[in-house]
Amino acid sequence: MIRPARSPDLPAVLAMVRKLHVSTRQMAPFDDDITMRTLLHLMTGSRSLLAVSEGREGLNGFVAATVAYGSVSTVPFAQEHGWWGEGGSGLRLLKHYEQWAKKQGCQFARMCTPPHNATAATILRKRGYVHAESVWVKAV
Repeated sequence: MIRPARSPDLPAVLAMVRKLHVSTRQMAPFDDDITMRTLLHLMTGSRSLLAVSEGREGLNGFVAATVAYGSVSTVPFAQEHGWWGEGGSGLRLLKHYEQWAKKQGCQFARMCTPPHNATAATILRKRGYVHAESVWVKAV
């Protein structure tokens, strides 16, 4: 079942965000306090989404997003900030995100995946996403 996140869910979501952070090989250190503030904002914002997937064993995934605008257009789009699914919840969360984006009036949805996550890339391609750009990071 996919549903909006509630305050009691936040510790479990924080743990999933930590797993996501490790899996994406981010250079920035993980900060629990900053992440928790971000999750609270995503959970309560009028143009943001924090949804969770709940299975028999508890929470097994989340998706987080906001409505954004690019630097070259006034067309709104959905910007995913985190997507984590276990036990088959990833596709259901992705569909929920897409439905949310449509309800928000977004013209398109953006998703990020690390270059080594072929499973996520395959799911996105099958859903009609195209690879539009890559992010390069260097410690300075």
